[in-house]
Amino acid sequence: MDFDDTVKLRIYSTIVATARVPDCAEIAGMLGEPAGAVQEALTRLAARRLLVLERDSPARIRMAPPFAGVPTSFLVRSGGKTYFANCVWDALGVPAALQRDALVEAGDGATNEPLALEVRGGSPLPSGCTAHFAVPAAHWWDDIVYTRETMLHLRSEETVDQWCRSRGLPRRPLLTIDQLWSLALAWYENRLTVETRRPAPDEMVGIFARVGLQGEFWDPRADSFR
Repeated sequence: MDFDDTVKLRIYSTIVATARVPDCAEIAGMLGEPAGAVQEALTRLAARRLLVLERDSPARIRMAPPFAGVPTSFLVRSGGKTYFANCVWDALGVPAALQRDALVEAGDGATNEPLALEVRGGSPLPSGCTAHFAVPAAHWWDDIVYTRETMLHLRSEETVDQWCRSRGLPRRPLLTIDQLWSLALAWYENRLTVETRRPAPDEMVGIFARVGLQGEFWDPRADSFR
């Protein structure tokens, strides 16, 4: 196992155990390695889009998807711990990665009405919620923080329209919670293992198509969205 994988697994094992994302100095102390070497590994992992570092403080991890390194409005309660997730997709990604039941608590994206999603026995329980992503797949990494902040779950199509109108944004294709769970499994089921990697663009298209998400909005290779 190479050094980057060692750093990655230590980050995730620490998150699972403590529900907190460690910084560079903490990781170096746990591994008994120089902070500079750990920082270089973090930079390489970020280049592989497995981590997101704070722009003005790269020794701190903003996202170790599906886990958030900062408090967010998506709380995931599982195994007696409360984890922060980056968005509704990642909120389901936490139980997918942990492979255990979880309760997701977050407000409706438009009204902040309390909503809950529950994963039990390897599947989400029925929910009237829907999910809406504001940013096309080809542009997720233009500003990944904004992208994640606009991956929301909402009570109904009416509140989706309300949210879009309030921000002057077009309504995008909606996802069911079952579709979102399938994506969470595809991205995060093996996130705590050495084999984890982000799907390549061609693989992403296939994953989206298998759950009924087709068209240029879902194509990370598309250049028609701006």
